[in-house]
Amino acid sequence: MTIEQLKERFLASLKERLQPLVKRVSEADAWLKREQQKLAEASSAREATLQRNRERIRKGEVHADDAHVFDENTKVQEAEGGARYSKNRAEQAVREVSADRAAAVTLQALLDAEPRLSAALARAQTNLELRDSAAAAHKAAEGALASIQSMVDDETRSHAASRSGAAAALLAAVKRGDAGEKVAAASRDKLDTLELARASAEQELAACKAALDAASAGLAAATTELRQAQGAVDELTRQIAKDAGEQARAAAEAKARRELVTDDYTAASQLLTKV
Repeated sequence: MTIEQLKERFLASLKERLQPLVKRVSEADAWLKREQQKLAEASSAREATLQRNRERIRKGEVHADDAHVFDENTKVQEAEGGARYSKNRAEQAVREVSADRAAAVTLQALLDAEPRLSAALARAQTNLELRDSAAAAHKAAEGALASIQSMVDDETRSHAASRSGAAAALLAAVKRGDAGEKVAAASRDKLDTLELARASAEQELAACKAALDAASAGLAAATTELRQAQGAVDELTRQIAKDAGEQARAAAEAKARRELVTDDYTAASQLLTKV
């Protein structure tokens, strides 16, 4: 029997074992849900009846010791008590199938192992691409900011030199008796523009850093799920191998029994049935 055949046989057996477990658990859960709803309705009816009778007593419409008032109150209280008892029984039924619930989770995990691995792999690949793209954008943003910062530094030095030159020219003009109107002041236009560009580059880098952090977190979660999915497939493989070994052993034992059943063995078996 091929590995694929062994796997198909094992998965089919899992489905057969899972169905009755799911049925018992679902029935218990549905019963509890119904009884919880009935209890809620009974509690609401009790409170409404008691409140109505209290109001009627306050208005003097009835007396507290009137038999019909007592009967109404007793009826709704007993109904609530019965609903609570039924709900408790349903809760006990749910507790009694806890082992079935756990077994169903285990079997379902084995059935879902291969589809889970495929989905986890696709998710991990997508997140890896997102992380790499975000990392590239972050690196580009870092490079852009570094370039602009270098330009700011150069222009800052150039502007400082221009200011010093303009100041010296102004001083010389004043010494000559000129008003200094013809002396050109050092311009900050280029430096201001570069500083605005640097602020934009810093904002872009911060956004790229946030995107990279988010993508890295997504990739970490995806790879964790991928490892867990691999573990589920490993467990499925172990269970298939174990099942195949048990089947092979059972077949070998049956073959041995057939070959060892001699006339004396048969006679002995017949004799033992009479003892």
